[in-house]
Amino acid sequence: MYFNRKNAEQKNWRMIKKGKHFLFGCSLVFAVGAALVAPSVKADAVEAKPEASSTAEGVKPAAAEEKTTYAAPAVEVAPAAVVEEKVKTTQNSKEEPVVAAEKAKEADSIQAPEVTVVYNPSALTNEEKAKVVAAVKAANPTATDVQVQADGSVVVTFADGSSANLTAAQTVKDGSQVAKSRRTRAAVAAPEITSDLKGKGSSATDVTVKAPAGSTVKLYNNDGVVIGQAVADAQGVATITPTNSLPVGEITATATPVGESESPKSTPVTATRAEKTSAGGGVSKGNDSHNTQLLVTKSHITVYPGESVKIGVTAVSKEMETFWVPNNPTAVKGLKPTGVYLETAGTETYTRRNNGYGGTVAWDQPAGDTVVTFAVRSKNNALVTRDLRVTVLELTKKLDAVPGEKVEVADLNNVSENEKNKIIAATKKANASFPPGTLYNVDQRGNLVITYPDKSTDKIDASYLVTPSNKPADTNKPADTNKPAGQAPEITSDLSGKASTPADVTVKAEPGSTVKLYNNDGVVIGEAVANNQGVATISPINSLPEGQITATSTPVGGSESAKSAPITVTKSPITYVGGGVSGDSYTQLLVTESHLTVYPGDPVNVTIQAAGSPSVEKFWIPNNPYLAKGLAYTNDRNGGFLDTAGSSTYRQRKAYYSGNVDMTQPAGSSTATYAVKNKNGKVVTRNLTITVLETSKKYTPAVVANKIEVADPNNVSAPEKAAIEKAVGDANPTLPQGTTFVADEKGNVTITYPDKSVDKIAAAYLVTPVAKEADKYTPTAKAQTVAPGSTPDAKNSIDNTGELPSGTTFAYKTPVDTATKGEKDAIVVVTYPDKSTDEVPVKVTVKDPRSDADKNDPKAKAQDIYKGSTPDAEGSIDNAGELPYGTSFAYKTPVDTETPGEKDATVVVTYPDGSKDEVPVKVTVEDPDKTSDAENNTPTAKDQTVKVGEEPKAEASIGNFDKLPKGTTFEYKTPVDTATPGEKDAIVVVTYPDTLTYEVPVKVTVKDPRTDADKNDPTAKAQTVTPGSTPNAQDSIGNVGSLPNGTTYAYKTPVDTTTEGEKDAIVVVTYPDGSKDEVPVKVL
Repeated sequence: MYFNRKNAEQKNWRMIKKGKHFLFGCSLVFAVGAALVAPSVKADAVEAKPEASSTAEGVKPAAAEEKTTYAAPAVEVAPAAVVEEKVKTTQNSKEEPVVAAEKAKEADSIQAPEVTVVYNPSALTNEEKAKVVAAVKAANPTATDVQVQADGSVVVTFADGSSANLTAAQTVKDGSQVAKSRRTRAAVAAPEITSDLKGKGSSATDVTVKAPAGSTVKLYNNDGVVIGQAVADAQGVATITPTNSLPVGEITATATPVGESESPKSTPVTATRAEKTSAGGGVSKGNDSHNTQLLVTKSHITVYPGESVKIGVTAVSKEMETFWVPNNPTAVKGLKPTGVYLETAGTETYTRRNNGYGGTVAWDQPAGDTVVTFAVRSKNNALVTRDLRVTVLELTKKLDAVPGEKVEVADLNNVSENEKNKIIAATKKANASFPPGTLYNVDQRGNLVITYPDKSTDKIDASYLVTPSNKPADTNKPADTNKPAGQAPEITSDLSGKASTPADVTVKAEPGSTVKLYNNDGVVIGEAVANNQGVATISPINSLPEGQITATSTPVGGSESAKSAPITVTKSPITYVGGGVSGDSYTQLLVTESHLTVYPGDPVNVTIQAAGSPSVEKFWIPNNPYLAKGLAYTNDRNGGFLDTAGSSTYRQRKAYYSGNVDMTQPAGSSTATYAVKNKNGKVVTRNLTITVLETSKKYTPAVVANKIEVADPNNVSAPEKAAIEKAVGDANPTLPQGTTFVADEKGNVTITYPDKSVDKIAAAYLVTPVAKEADKYTPTAKAQTVAPGSTPDAKNSIDNTGELPSGTTFAYKTPVDTATKGEKDAIVVVTYPDKSTDEVPVKVTVKDPRSDADKNDPKAKAQDIYKGSTPDAEGSIDNAGELPYGTSFAYKTPVDTETPGEKDATVVVTYPDGSKDEVPVKVTVEDPDKTSDAENNTPTAKDQTVKVGEEPKAEASIGNFDKLPKGTTFEYKTPVDTATPGEKDAIVVVTYPDTLTYEVPVKVTVKDPRTDADKNDPTAKAQTVTPGSTPNAQDSIGNVGSLPNGTTYAYKTPVDTTTEGEKDAIVVVTYPDGSKDEVPVKVL
């Protein structure tokens, strides 16, 4: 029985045998496979494409999604024939026929490989054949032999001895169909530099480039020199760590895909130098009657180590209590508050303090931002603060390292220590102005890293520093240095799948020779001595990198050979074989995966489903159920594994094997067997294999950004080991929990993962010897003149002794001849406290003694003094301390100190031998009583009267505004309310030309211009009195209570009360302002 794939596309397709329907239609088999296999397909596996099909009749396992079909693989295999097998019986069982499936051959499930592009399909080259072999083995991991014919057809033999053929159409593709010939092939597209390099000029910053995945990307500076390269990752991104600091200017990149030519250069990207930004300062003011203010002349400065800073800081208050720096006063090394700040005023009164902040930024000050806060508090507890932000940039962004004279080297790939020292000496000479403490380190290829005192770095590519030597061997050297080099060795290990592991490597070399293993950085990652059979087994001190490695051999007494042919180290392939259905139309078993490759921590999700007609009798795992720790079986809610159906009928059963592989699961492969038995006795089995790879093959540990300094690279101390281990751990925060780091006595680190697999990092990437003091310092020569017959002091021939460490000693290599006059060449040996030495060529001139005036050069120094004081002539000489002992100083004429200002004067310097020098100097006389505008001028308040609605002028509220300095301004602190009459309190802010302010409390009276008579309307009120009495005029006014206080009332003429009756009268109402109203009234 077989099925035809073409017939599978027919709707309601079914096969009929002996008048019965098969249990599953073929399309349904496809559907179940696709629904349950698809969710587990890995990213690097070929995804099955669904095809249109229909549902067959019969019992079927429930699919993950309905109406889903599965496209069969390109290689079609007919199911194995079904045979009957008699099952043995036991005493307690009846003989029962069981139908079993014949074991499938491995060749039956051969997978077509990824096609290989070739340039002549009828005559493959050996290189093309090798690529086909690799592709076939990648698709069929159990293949033991792959024979490729000249036309690309292949015979594959498997581990079980079965074999199968692949046609040329399945393995190769004519290059003319996918690309032009080698000479006319279309140019590779230029890559794209994606990094923003603004401010990155003159620094060794990483650069990211977008390019085809797997291509080799090169970075070029504006000289056209390659300054770094890297391989683009699977996302098409190459991260390049340059071997040379990025120049200020344009850089470009190219990409070379595997097997292709180099692309044109990318669009250039410009690297610029970091900008130094700053912001002006200003005055902060307190809201208090003491008019407390704080001036800082800058609010932001940007500096480099070694630069000077001078900031003015002034506090003003009517009564100052405290003036201090509460935040980061000395956080920037080399900078500090200057002047006399005020801890407490106590009983004293201080109104102004002129201080500052500054100094020279220390060479080793790290880059970053620091906020320094200044504060002043008045006696009435008003606090005013102001910040200064100090930005320190890396020295590498200021200094441009230039290469020295090129050094000839014998081997461009293996620069000797002596050659490295010459490179360093030449670079130091070319960069003599670099700060003390600058370090230089050369790698095996001659690339130079310069580390400044602030730990920033510059790089100079070897192409600027070294040149190959064309000199023949020196026959005058000792014989052993001219012995022939050893023959290049041969790496014999197969390193497929060994990337990111410290796997042993075997090398064929001359017996007794020392064999070194190099990674693709040119770093030695292991060495061993070849045994008597000429085999060296090297246990690397660094995990093998993905890419090429090489080896050299050095015979006893000979020199190192050329490097071997490179061997490529590859990652372990991730094997995936999809699952499927086994059995016939009555009994079927689905397992959604056949072979999975995972790492510890990876998820696994496999579905196992059985179906039977008339019924499933048993559904179980006869072999090796548990393949990896962390995974477990669960039954479907409708029923899973089954010991026996008994009298029940089960058409289908389903179970799941899922979870995350435990992090401690050891590497290895394990196979489980699943089985279903039908009530009719038929048994069907299917296998699941899970291969767990070592965690070490998943991760590539990062090396440390800054190497750990160690005193002795061959005997690393316990504290140094701890520092190395911590640095590696900090550099790899994403490694699994429970990973350990152990450094050995040479600084090599072994990383052990929870599954006990290991990675290694060589000490070359982690440690660096503590620099000798001779490497840190550069003594400079100073010419010295001595009298005939005297003994010169070697220290006086060194110009920068003050910069060298305490305890440094100086001596002439050979005594200087001072018996005769003239200029003498000498060498000063500078011995540092750590016993390292520098030799400095110097000049010593022997000549007749000069006068002190001839030998000395006094320098003028500006001097500031207070009015009326007497200046010190010695204080006007900058280098007075350097002049001979006994030298005296006097002004040629007295300095006028009675009037402030800058005065010209002359200092007469008289030496012990009587000779003299006259030095023009400047003396500035200051008035100590001179104060600020605010202190010299006190504004006085003046009452001001305005009309309702009229806007008052602030200066009109100051009595002496016309006597204050020109340019003084006046304004009310808050607007004066003139909408209503009355006396209003206000504050006038007086701002002087020197920006200081004064606040003056004032009164503003708001008046209505109308008279009281205009504003009021008295009303008449009838009044009754007895005959002969005297009426009260106020009682004749009805609204007395609403009239102004102080208003008076009187009858214009006396009222006649001698007779009875209604009498007319007039009341005169007189208001407080003297205005009047007359009101006619009635008196009865």
